[in-house]
Order: sequence, then structure tokens, then C-alpha cells
Amino acid sequence: MTVLVTALTAAVAVVGLLQLHLAHRQASSLAARNATAGLLASAQSTIAQSRSQFETALFSLKDGGLPEALPQALIQAETGIAEWAQYKKAAALWGPLTAKAARLDQDMAALTVANVPPASASIGVLVADEVRLQLQKTIALEGQVDADIAAIRTEEQASWTDALDRDRASMGRDIVWLLAAGGFALVITLSANGLLSRTARRRDLDLSERDRELELVATANEFEARLQRALELSSTEDRVYKVVEEALNEAVPEFSVEMLLADSSRAHFRRLASTGGEDASHRCAVGSPSACPAAQRGEVFVFPTSLALDACPYLKEAPEPSSATCVPVSVSGATIGVVHAAGVVDSPPSPQRRTALELVARRASDRIGMMRAFSRSETQASTDALTGLPNRRSLEESVRQLALLGTPYAVAFGDLDHFKAVNDVHGHAAGDVALRVFSKVLRDGLRPADLVSRYGGEEFVVVLPNCHDTEAVKVLERISERLAIALTDGEGPSFTVSFGVACSQPDQEFHDVIAMADGALLEAKSLGRNCVVVATRGGSAAPDGSAVVIEDRASTRTATAAS
Repeated sequence: MTVLVTALTAAVAVVGLLQLHLAHRQASSLAARNATAGLLASAQSTIAQSRSQFETALFSLKDGGLPEALPQALIQAETGIAEWAQYKKAAALWGPLTAKAARLDQDMAALTVANVPPASASIGVLVADEVRLQLQKTIALEGQVDADIAAIRTEEQASWTDALDRDRASMGRDIVWLLAAGGFALVITLSANGLLSRTARRRDLDLSERDRELELVATANEFEARLQRALELSSTEDRVYKVVEEALNEAVPEFSVEMLLADSSRAHFRRLASTGGEDASHRCAVGSPSACPAAQRGEVFVFPTSLALDACPYLKEAPEPSSATCVPVSVSGATIGVVHAAGVVDSPPSPQRRTALELVARRASDRIGMMRAFSRSETQASTDALTGLPNRRSLEESVRQLALLGTPYAVAFGDLDHFKAVNDVHGHAAGDVALRVFSKVLRDGLRPADLVSRYGGEEFVVVLPNCHDTEAVKVLERISERLAIALTDGEGPSFTVSFGVACSQPDQEFHDVIAMADGALLEAKSLGRNCVVVATRGGSAAPDGSAVVIEDRASTRTATAAS
């Protein structure tokens, strides 16, 4: 009997040791797989950030230089590719690559080939088109890479869940076997069973903690996806701020949060989003980006209490003690604001809450940066850089809208007299001053509904909706008077302007009206310049062969016969 008990005890001890070793190996395996999964998640996040930077670069691509966001996008893409290589090396310990991983490896190889920076920092129009095509190709590849990584992560999560279920089932069988064996060797078996029970509880705790972490990751990913969709559906910055408020209310409901962004001068903060009602006791007192520690350093600050010696000076000015977390907001690489979350003293946001704050700040800044870059690109594409007036393409689009509405209009084609002489005598800088002076006079002297454009060189086109030729002549005479006054008060060279006027007819194309006004302008030049000639449907002169002549800048007007 003693021999049997001893044998059973030894068997139980051996089984217990084997189970302990197996639990240790499984724990090590879980830790290693967790680290491998972290590499894959980091690669996905880095590739997503790179794609966002590439999209910003694509919107802000201009002739003559590469976008500021492009170098950062290239670096992030290289980082994501390197993290994928590390993941492959680590994942090789568990077996060969799956079909999805092999497809991702092919996409990563294609992304490596496409992720090549342009050879020059100054590019022409044709090269800009090539860079644009390269950016579009890289963005598409990164989107495919992101989808592949998501599929692999989903597959791995399902595999790990199955493995965890198998481990639990195996653990249950082991415990039953050990309890049965403990009946034959009570004391020794109970001791061994106690050891195994502690091991099992530890493994259960590890598995529960892993399940909780997976649940938190899944919740965070789902929140990030909903936030991204909401921001993409926001067509204006005001709607972006509304989405930010809703996201903050959902992510950190127990905190009073506000988003402060710099104004156009970057000298003052504006509160554009806030949660927590109208209670101002937890509002940040900082007034400008240059005074905010988080905005200055571009890093997250956590202050457990405003009573601490090293707390933010502006936090100490709050009416009531509180804790605070400050997350900087960056747009196109420049810190322009901060997300300020205030709460109860000694209760700053948990790591999950802080991650949510950083996520909202980052996604909102990415969306705002892209919208502002797109707005700048649209403005630059439709505006003349020297005068600030709409360019020819913008004018033609506006006139096309008038035509669709059936609105009649008059066209005044203006040309600065002897502009070449102004450049030759006073220099091209003086010529630029003359163009800007005349552009300002045009803007100030027209109605809000009137259209004006620098058509090319020293030529300007004014479109006057619902205006007859007689009224158009009066408008142009008023413009000439204001120009004379502006030149008298200014320091630029003196010059005059000649105009040709033509009125649109039903179903007449805009370029035909422009041609008539141009012909009238040529006749104004032949009449000695500094005058207005109204074109008829059959020619450039008025029906009686007359033209309105402006003899000087003192607004004296006489009628003379055309030659």
C-alpha cells in the first residue's frame, strides 16, 4: 500500500511538474504572439498615417516644389515596411506565411518600389504630373496594405481565440484527472493539486486579462472606425468640430473637454469645441499657442492636480482645483492648438481615456489639415497670384453659371495703355504696382454681383450682370475717375486704361462676346487710348459711329466721331 501511495504520489508530482512546464510555455507563447501582434498593429497604424500624409501631399502638390508633407509620408511608409519585416521574422517561429500574409508581402514589395522620393526638390509641370501619379499609386497600395493587415489581424484573433478555448478545455480535463488521482494519495495529492490549482488560476487570470485586452482593442478599433467615417462625412470645419464634441462626449464623458485652435494670425486661441456644459470652472485660461506648454513642446502633458508645484501656471488660475490632460493638435506638422481635458483632483484620465483623447485630437487634426490644404489649393488654382483677382478660368466658370440662369450681361475688356513703356521706363516692379493699383480700383468700384478677372498680362475683363451698354460706360467712367485719384495719391507711375464694351445676346457664347469687346478695345486704342468704345452686333463702333472719349483723369468727357 505504501508503495502504491508512493507511486501515485510520484506520478501526481510528475504530472504536476509537466503541467507547470506546459503552462509556462503557453504563457511565453502568448507573450511572444502578443509582441508579434503589436508589431503588426504598429505597421498598420504607421501605414495609415503615411497614407494620410500622402493624401495631404497630393492635395497640396503645386508646380515648382514638393509638398511639405511628402518627406514625412515617405519616412512613415519606410517605417511601416520595416515593421512588417520584423513581424515576418517573428511570425516565422509559428510556421510558414499564410496566403493572406503572402499577398500582403507582395503588396509591401510593391509599396517599397513605389515609395521612392522625387529626385529634385524643384519640379516642373510634367514632373509634377508624374509625382501626382506616383502619389496616387502609393496611396492605393497603402490602402491595399491596410486592408491586408486588417484581414491578417482578424485571422490571427480568431486563431488565438480557438487556441484559448482549447487551453481552457485541456485545463479542465487536467484538473479532473488530478482530483481523481488525489483520492488515492490524499495528503500528497492535495498538495500537488493545490500547486496545480494555483497554476490554473494564474493561467485563468492571464487568459482573462488577455480577453479583456482584446475586448478593449476591439472597442477602440470600432470607435476609431466610426470617428474616421464621421470626419470623412464632414464637409466643413464647423461640422468637424461638432463631430469632435460628440466623440469626446462618448469617449470621456466624465471629463470637461475643450478644443482650442489658433486663429489665422496664430496669436490667439479660439474655443471651437467643448463638452461639459457652460461651466467655466474647468476652462483653460491660456490665450495663445505661444503661451501653452503643450502647444510649445508638441507633447502630451498630464497634471494630476492643479495644486502641485509643477502644475501648468494656467491650470493654477482655475477657480477650483482640478486635474488636467493637455493633448497638442498639429496640422501639417505645425502645432496650432490643444485639447484640454479637466476632471477631479488626483483622477486624471486612465490610459484608455488618454488614448481616446489622443485619437480624437490626431484624427481631427488630420481632417482639418487636409481640408485646409484642399481649400488653399482651390484658392490658388482660381486666383491670380499678383493681383489677387480671379483668373481667366475662374471667370469663365462664373459666366457659365450666368448663362445657365439666362442672365444677360455686359463685358468690358480693359487694357492698360502703353504698359510696355511703363515697364521699360520705371521697371517691372513699377509695372506690378500699376497692375495691383488698377486691380484694387476695380474691386472697390464694382457691385458685389459684378465679376472681374485678370485675363492675361495687362488685360482685365469685367462682367456686369443685368447691365446695358450705357450703364456699363458709366461704370467704367467711374472706374477711370477712381484710378486717376488713386494715381494722384499714390507713388506708382501714371497710366490710363482703354475699354471695349459688348453686351451679350440670347444663346451667344461667352467667347463671342469677348471677341466683340476685344474688337471695340482695338478701336479704342486707335482713337488715341484712354477711352471707352461700345461694340455693336455687326462691328466694334456704336451705330452712329461715335465713341465715348475720356480726355484726362479729371473726369472730363466729350463725344467725338470715330475715324
